[in-house]
Amino acid sequence: MVHLCLTRRDGKISEPLANELRTRNIAFQERVDELEEYLYLCLATTKRAKDLEDQELKKMRPSHLILCLILFYIIEIDCVCADPIDGFTIVPLTESNFEIQKPYDKLLEGRYSFTDGIRRLWVYADDRPHEPDSKTMPRTEIRIRGLDYSSGVWQFEGYGFVPNGTSGAIVLQIHGGMGHATTLILRMYEGDIRYYLHDLIATNLYDKWFRVNVIHNRDQGIVEVYLDGTLKLVTQDRGPGDLYFKCGVYAAPPNVSYYMESRWKDIKIYKK
Repeated sequence: MVHLCLTRRDGKISEPLANELRTRNIAFQERVDELEEYLYLCLATTKRAKDLEDQELKKMRPSHLILCLILFYIIEIDCVCADPIDGFTIVPLTESNFEIQKPYDKLLEGRYSFTDGIRRLWVYADDRPHEPDSKTMPRTEIRIRGLDYSSGVWQFEGYGFVPNGTSGAIVLQIHGGMGHATTLILRMYEGDIRYYLHDLIATNLYDKWFRVNVIHNRDQGIVEVYLDGTLKLVTQDRGPGDLYFKCGVYAAPPNVSYYMESRWKDIKIYKK
């Protein structure tokens, strides 16, 4: 991941973060070299103490070295492998925080259900917008109400499910930004999730539950996206604004399917 971040040329990682990653990578390589020298010294001492035969020592050396390197690597990259919610404080949510935006001429039960902890949202490409005077596209979305932010570090967590056939729909977003309607869009295209229209985040996600964590560090201007605990995207945000999280289905063109649906459970908001 460090190599990927340091070699990107699309401008989607801040220079401070790049410098930090570069520094960590150099320090890690130096410590690996030191560890390897130490390991061979230990093995040589063991040889003298136990008077092992050369052939037996050669068999032991690679296995010991690999094991120690693996353990060292696990400790060193703990910041990468740690759960994305580590260090965050959960924000209590009630049903009042879940505002459902749906076609204005449809009953709630015609586009949304909440059963056994699963929130199911669906919409059709020819549905009306969520307000009579709106010029936006059809949607059935959960808008996290009462937790708008303009500073600090905030995180959305939820488990999403998109059935086969839904394509082109926006399933998760950070709404707001300077001169932009959104700071982040995750869009489902034929089973693949993309950042806006182009950057591929993950593939083959139809008909399965996946964990999504989106961290927005507004103070540093950085957005991170994790899928199933793995960091998939680091990008700059789009500046300050009245910011909030949304999930569901939004039929933004181009090439949306006629029917769009997503399901969500265990939605949580965290902050630092």
